[in-house]
This record gives sequence, C-alpha cells and structure tokens, in this order.
Amino acid sequence: MKTRISFTKLKTYFILIPFIYPRGFSEYFPIYKRIMTIWLYASLFAIILDFVKKTKINIKKADAFCGLLLYFITMLLETLAIKGKIDEGLQKLFAVPVLCIYFMVNLPIIKNTIIMVISNILLINNVLNTTFFSPFMLRNMFGSQYIENIMFIGHVQTCAQIGILTIMVSYVMYRIEHYKKSFWLSIFAIATMLFSRAEASYLVILIFSASYIFYKRKVYFLSNFSLDTIFFVGTLLQTIILPIVVYNRLDFGARYYVYIDVFKKMENHYLCGYGVYGVLIHTFWMDLTGSIGMNYAHNQVLQILMDGGIILFICYCLMCFLSFKNCKKADRYTRFWLNCSLVAFLVDGICESITEYNYFFIFLMLQLYVPEIIRKGDK
Repeated sequence: MKTRISFTKLKTYFILIPFIYPRGFSEYFPIYKRIMTIWLYASLFAIILDFVKKTKINIKKADAFCGLLLYFITMLLETLAIKGKIDEGLQKLFAVPVLCIYFMVNLPIIKNTIIMVISNILLINNVLNTTFFSPFMLRNMFGSQYIENIMFIGHVQTCAQIGILTIMVSYVMYRIEHYKKSFWLSIFAIATMLFSRAEASYLVILIFSASYIFYKRKVYFLSNFSLDTIFFVGTLLQTIILPIVVYNRLDFGARYYVYIDVFKKMENHYLCGYGVYGVLIHTFWMDLTGSIGMNYAHNQVLQILMDGGIILFICYCLMCFLSFKNCKKADRYTRFWLNCSLVAFLVDGICESITEYNYFFIFLMLQLYVPEIIRKGDK
C-alpha cells in the first residue's frame, strides 16, 4: 500500500512540476527552457496515457467539464479557421486543457495528494525566489546580463497570480491542520509579491490583508456572495475600465498605449478576434527597442477578445459560471477565502491577462474540490 501511494505522489510531482515550475531561468539558460519544455510534453503524454488506461472515468462536475471543453474547442476552431495553423499556440491550446482534464479526472480520487504536491511545489518556488535566487542574488549572479523584470519564479507580472494561488492553497493547508506549512506558504507568497515591486502584487497584498482583518473580526461579508456573482461583477469592471482609460488617457504602467493599439487592431474583428497569437500589439517604445511586438493585452477581457472575439468571450464566461456555481455548498469560511482569492484574480485581470498563465486555471479546477478536501480528505 505504501509503495502504491508513494508512486502516486511521484507521478503527481512529475505531472505538475512542468506547469508550476519557476520560469525565470528560461530567460538566461536556453537549455533550462528546453529541458522544461521536453518535461512538459512528457507530462502531457503521461496524462493522456493515464487517461487512456483508466477503465472507468468518473467526472463528477459534468457541467464544469462541458464548459471547459466548449471554451478550449471554440478557441482551437477559431484559431484554425482564422490562421490555418496553431504554431506557437500549441501549449495554450493543448497543454492547459489537458492539465484541466487531469484535474477533473483525478481530483475526485486523489484530491489530498494533488493539493499536497501543489503546496510543496509552491512553497519551494517561493522560498527559492526570496532567498537563494532573490532579485538581489540574481543581480549579483548575472551582473550586466540581469533582466530587471524577470525574477527566479518568472516575470514580475505573474507574481500576483502565483501569490493568490499560494495563499488559497495556504488556507486549505490550515483547514486540514498543516498549520506550519500554511504559515510559511503565506509568508513567502507575500515576500514574493513584495519583491516583484509590481503594482498588481501590492493590490493583491492589500486585498488579502483587508480580508484577513475582516476574517479575524468575524466579518464574513464576502461569504454572502456566490463565486459566479463575484466573477460577473469583476469581469464587468475589467470591461468598463477599458473605455475609461482610453477616453481619459489614463496611463498606468503604459497600459493606455497598449489598449489604444488593441482597439485599432480589433476593428472589424470583434466577433471572432485573430485566433491565439494571431496579432501583435505594437507601441512606440518597441521601435526604440527593436521589438516586433507582443501578444499580451494587459487586460483579461481584451485578451479574450483578441484570441477569439465576442464568441470566445461568451464561452469564457460560460466556462467560469459553470465552474463557480459548484461551490455554493462550501462553509462560510471557505466561501470567504475562495471569494477573496477570486476577487484578487479579477483585480489582477484589470491590468494583466490572467488566462495567459496556468495559475488561474489551476485555481478554477481546485475550487471545485476545496470543500471536499476540507470535509473528507482522500477517498
């Protein structure tokens, strides 16, 4: 029995590490990036092989699963119809949905093993990011080659999302009585966000700090709202902020120049967008640096519209609504912290594209089973 459990844990580490590994060194060492890419495809092969070998597949959250498939299949079909090829969109169109299917299939069976493995990976990443490979250490290590906005854990714009996921996992650890791990997960998540020096990370710290004060004072007002309601309000805010920024020429983090270029390129493309990585955003400073452009809208709603237009945006909203409506049976403490985590993701989505990374999708899948992890543990 012990051997079987240890093999399950080992396999879980093998599968999940390529999706949550620290990406910063990819900018310095091409061999590191190549190894992790090979590992990612090995992980995908292992997931598919495991899926094929199962004689019985029990997907409990069928509505969430259908929403997930609808979103990714629509994105794939639109990309193929518009671009005629997938090219650099392979990971976004293939790796992320396979990871989500892995969670949907395996969380009902080994939910505690998965959450423990994720907590260990996140803890190690955050500890290394703030100690041995902190920005100060990297600056000394690489000297003139040091890239200011790249941390060991990845680009500074990902630190807020990593922090949100880590704190959410920290809450789960606390509820299943891993108190020390819960404490250190929270401490190093906050340290990572502080070290990033990114405004979005500071906002996330503020959201969690305020939530913690309310929680300690037993003011659980966030528990009165459902996740799907919070998602609706947050997505509406992400949408409304765009014309406000453009009309008033509000330039925070150079977002104004990104948004106006996206709006120009989206003319006559609002229905279906450009497909995944189908268009490059170009701003004035890119002429100075020689950059060819980027496919990163710095706003979640704009990113979805670029990738698949209004059609994909409808599918995205449907996927999230179907996933979030499953969490209504959670106790008020769990609803409070899941709602707080979602608020933080949505606030980050005002100035970042959260679906460009794996962390939001991992949160989306985990929240389906967090109440069961807390109540029952592994079956």
